[in-house]
Amino acid sequence: MRKFAFAMLILAGTLAATRLFTGIYYRPDSALAYFVLKLSPDPAVERSRVDDGDFDRVVVLDDDELDLAYGELYRRLMAATPVATAVLTVLGSLLLRRKVAS
Repeated sequence: MRKFAFAMLILAGTLAATRLFTGIYYRPDSALAYFVLKLSPDPAVERSRVDDGDFDRVVVLDDDELDLAYGELYRRLMAATPVATAVLTVLGSLLLRRKVAS
């Protein structure tokens, strides 16, 4: 049970890090969508108007015309991340505090 609790806490941390350090950027002068790895934490999942200065602070992982194939799924998962992180953290903490009967 303790391993499961630790796995829940690790998953919560991974979701939070994914939310803060990844995103989708769009340039106003281009039809490309960019999936990026941010070099500093930023809670914004999507940025519709970015300039070249913004691209100095990110690493482009993927790009595609108009929208990424997984863009809608990514946006939905990132919208659910704050709630999922909170639930996983609370459940994991409760499981760790639970006394195991001998």
